[in-house]
Formats: sequence, C-alpha cells, structure tokens
Amino acid sequence: MLLFVLLAAIGVAQPSPRDMAPGYCVQLGCGDGALLTTLAADGRLAVHALDADAANVERVRAQLQARDLYGIAAVEQWNAPFLPYADNLVNVLIVETPGKIPQAEMFRVLAPLGTLWLKRGGVWEAARKPWPREFDEWTHWRHGPDANMVSHDTAVALPTGIRWIAGPAQDAGGRRWYNDHVLVTAAGRNFYQFDTEIVARDAFNGRLLWRRDAKPATFNETGVSGGLKIKIGSRISKVKPVASADRLFVALDGALVGLDAASGATAQKFCAVDKPREIVFAENLLLVSDKTGVRAFTAVGEPRWQWTGVVRRVAVADGKVFCLASNEVVALALATGQKRWQTAPERVAEAQTCSYGSGVLALECSAFRNDGTGSGIVVLDGNTGKTLWKATTFPA
Repeated sequence: MLLFVLLAAIGVAQPSPRDMAPGYCVQLGCGDGALLTTLAADGRLAVHALDADAANVERVRAQLQARDLYGIAAVEQWNAPFLPYADNLVNVLIVETPGKIPQAEMFRVLAPLGTLWLKRGGVWEAARKPWPREFDEWTHWRHGPDANMVSHDTAVALPTGIRWIAGPAQDAGGRRWYNDHVLVTAAGRNFYQFDTEIVARDAFNGRLLWRRDAKPATFNETGVSGGLKIKIGSRISKVKPVASADRLFVALDGALVGLDAASGATAQKFCAVDKPREIVFAENLLLVSDKTGVRAFTAVGEPRWQWTGVVRRVAVADGKVFCLASNEVVALALATGQKRWQTAPERVAEAQTCSYGSGVLALECSAFRNDGTGSGIVVLDGNTGKTLWKATTFPA
C-alpha cells in the first residue's frame, strides 16, 4: 500500500521555487513552458521536463534556449506508462499532465522527503514522501551520539550498481589521499568536511546543494606506546561536524555554530570555543567539549549546564554523558550535567576514544601503527563504571 503525507491543497496559479528544496526536479507536462522557465531561472533546481506532445517539446525547448536556460532545464518527449528514473531519485515532481503515469510510479521515483505537486481540478496539491522506517542516518562521525559505529539500517543490501559519483577522492595534484575526510548525513543531505571547505550534496542523487570555505578545527592525538624501540604513532584529527534535519553543527573560526542545512548559511552561534574536541547532538541537546570542559545547549541556543574538566572524547547514551577525561571516566546526567559516577580504570590515560552499546562503555586504545602493539579495549558497566573485562586487539 502506498503511503504519503498530504501537505495541503494550495489555491495558487502554479507552484513557486520558493516552496521547493534544491535538488532534481521532474515536470510531467510542460504546458505553456512558463513554470518550467521560472524553475530554471531560479537556478536551485535542475529540471527535466517530459511531455507527450512532440510539437510542444520543440516549442518549450526553443523558449528555454532563447533565454539561455537550456541545460539547467531540459525537455524530452515521453509517452510511456513509466518514468525513466531510478527509485528514490527525484526531489520535486510536478505533475500538470500525468498522461499514462500512475501515482504509484510517481512516488517510486520520488526521494524520501521529496514533494509531489499534483494539479487536480485547477487546484495544486502537495504531498510529501515519508522517510522509510528501514532507512537509518549517520549524523555523527561514528554513526550516532553513542559513538557506536553500527547502523540500524535494514534496507541496505548487496550493491548492484553505482548510484552517483562526485569527487575529488584525492587532492588536485594526486599527491595524497585524504584520510580524514568526514561524511555525516541527515534528512537526505550528505555533508562532507574537507581540508578547506564543507560541501553538501543530496544523498539520493548527488546534486551539489552548497559549499562554503571552512577550515576545520584540529587537534593532535598520540597512540599507545609500543616500547622504547618503537616510534609512537600520532595523527592530527578534525573536530567532526554533526548533522540534524535542519542544522549542521560545526566548530568554525573559534565558535560553535549551526549552519542552515539547506543553504550552508550561518544560522546560529552558540558559544566561543577554545581548542574544541567533540560535538554531540542527543535528545535535542547540543554538547561541545573544549579545554574548559563540556557545555550543553538547547537546540535554540540556550545554555543548559557546564562541567569543568579536561575531556578528550564524549559519548552520549541512555540519558548519560560519558566523558573520557585525562585520567578518569566521568558519567554525567544528560539533562542536568550532575555527576552519576567516576572511575579511573586501567589504561584510561592511554585511551583515545570510547563507544557505548548494550549498557557497556568501551575505552579504545590504539597504537596508530600497523603492527598494533599496545592496542586494546577496556569495557566498563555503563550504570556503575565498574570494569567488566579488558582485551588486547590488533589491526585487521
């Protein structure tokens, strides 16, 4: 059964680009070409128009070419009972003349959260395709606020082809691979943090949504010592951004800011940060750690609480904030910042990060070397901080 969300019956002469998110648009039936020309001139949508009438196709195509808009919009004759697109590809589907295309086929090609504009009896209706329950998101650098790198997606299956390609995978001169590029994704938008910029693309079709100069904040990490004769591994890591449906939270130019997810413009400034390390968004609270400790804000920017201490990493789960500090682990209440427990387990000073799952917190120690000497984990009870077990690990 096809399910969709009817947004409204809108009494307007035609849909406006202002009511549409950027991306790929398909128009069924060109009409007089006025709407297609308006969409192309706005520039935020790449438009593919399909029309059964060959003469109308030529007329509208000439119209676009005369205004130097052909390319951002294209017109093609189409009279089949199906649409020539992959599943979940189109962000906006405008139907003035459906022809032989059934509504189920329209929703097949529409991307999740995409909008169908359908004209019935002279009135435009807008319907949105919901987000499938089988689809997960990857909002933090290690999946979610718990830093547990296991997706809950159940739609993923054996790959059968390439969806889309965008680059670069390496720098322009081909001198080195980018080994610390960051991808986070939410609400159908992918956000990439490169060495000098942030880029946003549509997750379903790869269309470039926006880009802006943004040099990430960085910090040094040192690996576990493998002995006197083995060089200690180290790396420079970025402060990773965090994505939500309408914001990208990022440490930028000495401040924690929220960028508008749709445009990349700075929408909020939460606070100044000094040597930031971690950003986490959980249960509508935004957390940031820097050299002063951990601070929590509401989504609209109101300060909620602050905990003072030197914090290397943060994981959030089960209503608690787990802080990997200089020589201890501290658990705080997410809502209030009050201390729940603290402990100084074995190897805590060596751990670079931590992750949470199924009631336990894992401290992760890495050598940052291929031989892996000294790498391992220490596992704590999430409710009490008691050490449950420990193990030595090696790279695969």
